[in-house]
Amino acid sequence: MREGNRFYAHTPGEGGIWHNLVEHLERTAERAGENGAKFGAGELARLAGLWHDIGKFNPAFQDYLKDCYEADLAGKKTPKGGSVPHAVYGAILAFEENAAEAIEWLVPVIYGHHAGLPDHDRYSQALQNAEFRKIYEGLAPTARGAVKEIEDTAGRDLVSRPPTDLLQLEVLIRMVFSALVDADFIDTEKHFEPEAAQYRKSEVGVDDLLRVLEEKQKLKLSKAKPTKVNGVRREVFEACLDAAEWSPGIFRLSVPTGGGKTRSRLSFALRHAVRHGMERVVVAAPYTSILDQTAGEYRRIFESLGDGALLEHHSAVRRNEERQEAQSDDGLEEAERSKRAEQMDEARTRARMATQNWDAPLVVTTTVQL
Repeated sequence: MREGNRFYAHTPGEGGIWHNLVEHLERTAERAGENGAKFGAGELARLAGLWHDIGKFNPAFQDYLKDCYEADLAGKKTPKGGSVPHAVYGAILAFEENAAEAIEWLVPVIYGHHAGLPDHDRYSQALQNAEFRKIYEGLAPTARGAVKEIEDTAGRDLVSRPPTDLLQLEVLIRMVFSALVDADFIDTEKHFEPEAAQYRKSEVGVDDLLRVLEEKQKLKLSKAKPTKVNGVRREVFEACLDAAEWSPGIFRLSVPTGGGKTRSRLSFALRHAVRHGMERVVVAAPYTSILDQTAGEYRRIFESLGDGALLEHHSAVRRNEERQEAQSDDGLEEAERSKRAEQMDEARTRARMATQNWDAPLVVTTTVQL
């Protein structure tokens, strides 16, 4: 829907407020840029966010939103989703704005930000479609006038480390795609479900995890008997802490069963993350039986930090939650059972949202899920 010079990205959310298109583009660009900066493509991802929905400046799309809203109010069937395409026009802009090679990489990213990354033939045909080109020429001046810096790419370092082969390029495109989709989804969610934001971000960081782990490990070692096995465990732990100071790379830890790997490797990972400004640690193993044991140990260690400290994400998690819920309900009064159910619902909501983008400082998962 359009009112004067105001354009909208989505129909009204709570309170009947329409989602302002320019604000959506700018907020998505900001978050996408923050995501992309973590792998050296902040400016490229920012442009993806700024351009991804320019097709919504199309008057036909604004009419489509109006029709959807009015149909919803009247209790009628809303127009078919996707009946007025919009992603293709941001892709055309990226194709036309070829001041830098990196911008061409945004074509499939923007074109597929709803349906998924397309193959080359699919988006190439769309870029050459005469009807799409005609609509683009009509909406482009409006988009340029409404969005600041929409084509300000001169002199920008879009990618700090450009890919040197096709494999690196494919990985980079997928990472920028992920940065955009996450930013777009979360800004849209904030419009339709503003209360969801309170569950989104964990207030616990890797530095909090490291502090708790080191305190508990220090206490554990102080109580350990002076045996040969405990001496080896101490050596392994200290070696891991020393290695955490090294530059990022690939590290290998070969220790027999009983050597204290579970805590030592986590101590290494957390200190390494803090030392080099990383936000999360991902622990992956091939079997859920191993993960159950590992996640259980981590939960005991970080229990004081609450549910936001650890995200366990694999196929068996739901079964484990149901089993724990059934056990925790035994012998409880109705009021206490209701309170417990509410707490578990909140925990599940946080976990469900965290699984969407692994927004937790410690993630435990399977190698398949990873």
